Amino acid sequence: MLAMLKINADVSPITLRGGKMGIPNISQPPQKCFFMDLLPLELRLTVYEYLVVSPTPLRGKTARKEDERTGLGLTVLRVNRQIYAEALPLFYGKNTFSITSIPETRPLEASPSEDEDSQNGITPSKPRYEFDPPLPPAHWPLVRHLTVSLLYLPKTLVSELGHNGIGWKPIDDGAMAYISLIINLLTACGLQLQSLNLCVDVLPTFCVKKCLVGFFMCDVDHAFACALAALSIIGRIKSMPLSFEFQDCYFRTAVDPVVFLRKSILSLACQVMLCQSQLRVKALVEDFEKRGAVKKGGAEGEVKTDLRPFVGPSWGGKGVPVVETV
Repeated sequence: MLAMLKINADVSPITLRGGKMGIPNISQPPQKCFFMDLLPLELRLTVYEYLVVSPTPLRGKTARKEDERTGLGLTVLRVNRQIYAEALPLFYGKNTFSITSIPETRPLEASPSEDEDSQNGITPSKPRYEFDPPLPPAHWPLVRHLTVSLLYLPKTLVSELGHNGIGWKPIDDGAMAYISLIINLLTACGLQLQSLNLCVDVLPTFCVKKCLVGFFMCDVDHAFACALAALSIIGRIKSMPLSFEFQDCYFRTAVDPVVFLRKSILSLACQVMLCQSQLRVKALVEDFEKRGAVKKGGAEGEVKTDLRPFVGPSWGGKGVPVVETV
């Protein structure tokens, strides 16, 4: 108090023109910010975590429901550089990011038909060379938890005959680009990635061939299997959840990522799709025989069927989740 009085006594008011008294321009020392200068870093991190970390996986606009909100206060990252530097690693390191493909858009001048197998002369949909949510590549190394969907649904399915004229294989630049981005993302996360889930959420009405396009590209690009295996061999992920979710059934298991070096993820997807189709046909026939009418499966409140007993035992069959190693 005495010091303050002394300062006030030493300051003389300035007389401005017209006899008015002005306040002298005294340079005061900058005041300390309680949050930034006095609060310990540990407590600041607790506050940041409340603002930038979600209890549920973060999904992009194309995968979110209309009324879905994250409730995060990401505007805190714009306050100043120090807060940005302290809170950004929490946002990328504590959240789980749910990666999905972005639906294709057609060129304005093109109007291709909706045939399942487009023939020559049909202009394919315009591919999107990105995924959702759009994480900046510079921040990929900060990501620690991922859920990746391998489902890529082209607007128009363009295909050709398979090897030696047997079967078929899709031609889709967008799907190839999407899987390539996934490989780059997994590589950038590297040894620091702590959890990875591979999932496929299939729509109630779907085309099996379109659902398999992404898996075809995974098999074609061997770098995908190598990127997964590296997460186990030199990383910390020894068990990776793998799931297919349908309206009326599901397949869920866990595998060591190394297994994809010697097993085809396309083969697994085909097995699951086949079992789902057979189960669906069987249920429809049984229901028709009992009631004389066809009832739609997967109604609200109806118990979904576990497909593991119908899929090969090496992929977690016989109703028991399996962590398979080489």
